[in-house]
Amino acid sequence: MRQVAASGRFTPAELSTMAVDVIDWERGGAEDIMKRTRKELGRDVFADRYRPRFVIADATTAVLRRPDLITSIEGIQYIPDKLRALASWYNQLADGGLLLVAAETRWPSWIRHESGSIVYSPPSILTTAARALQARGVRILAQGSRSFDDEDLLHDANYVLLEKLAGTRLVLRDTLRRTWTNPYGYEASYYGPRVSGASLLKVTRP
Repeated sequence: MRQVAASGRFTPAELSTMAVDVIDWERGGAEDIMKRTRKELGRDVFADRYRPRFVIADATTAVLRRPDLITSIEGIQYIPDKLRALASWYNQLADGGLLLVAAETRWPSWIRHESGSIVYSPPSILTTAARALQARGVRILAQGSRSFDDEDLLHDANYVLLEKLAGTRLVLRDTLRRTWTNPYGYEASYYGPRVSGASLLKVTRP
């Protein structure tokens, strides 16, 4: 967001940015990252004039005021109720707005095979959402994954870019049962009882 704001392509009246997190990283503990970023970009994107309006909130309940673009870059793995977060983001987009979500792919292949419930790693959440939305006419503009040599790792999408279909909402049909954290500190989400993944999400029109 800061890079876009600092690019000179938009005036303050044309571009309004906001960031949502449970911690304001820029105000504590991120000095080394900020210093390295300034050096790599050759400009001070952390100047106050480029700072987004910051909101400390839960990503599943934050109010976003009908934005044209929502991005979540490798943040969804830290959100317990991933499907609810995706539904909230999609529903708050302006008609024709874009949602870009990326997730870490390092998850073992057995992560979704536990008796009694269906388990979603962060990348498999994106695959499930993309399939459900595309089946109802929502445009998936881009989707892809990294590849790993270890054949015991999942190869689900690790990023999805989609466009909101005018007048639609994304409804979550089930509730989060529990989460499991892997050695990287990322959370898998357990939904149940076991049903097909796509049926957990429904695209509706008011």
